[in-house]
Amino acid sequence: MAPKLANHRSASETPPESPPETNNESTSLNKPQAVELLGDEYARRIIEHLATGSTTARSLANKLSASRPTIYRRLNKLKEAGLINSTTKVDPDGHHRDEFHLTTETLEIEIPNILQQSS
Repeated sequence: MAPKLANHRSASETPPESPPETNNESTSLNKPQAVELLGDEYARRIIEHLATGSTTARSLANKLSASRPTIYRRLNKLKEAGLINSTTKVDPDGHHRDEFHLTTETLEIEIPNILQQSS
């Protein structure tokens, strides 16, 4: 009797399930950095698109008519500020892609009363 190969499957069998998604959690919200990013047109447009749901950098580049390096730079800054996060999804063929999503729906900023501080 010939030994069976554990990883062998016939062409008619379905491929194994893809590995689980990985969550690439970012740090907590950095409000000063977040406020600064709101002054960047590309960052604001990315946030607007992510408000409708998660998407890939390639999709954002197409929707915003921007280069992928430009989009990735902003995504990295938004992630560092804690405004977005990404999840790596692995396709059955082994390719992976990051999908980006917002981490919060609101951003509250407290502005100190300068007049009270100078008294």
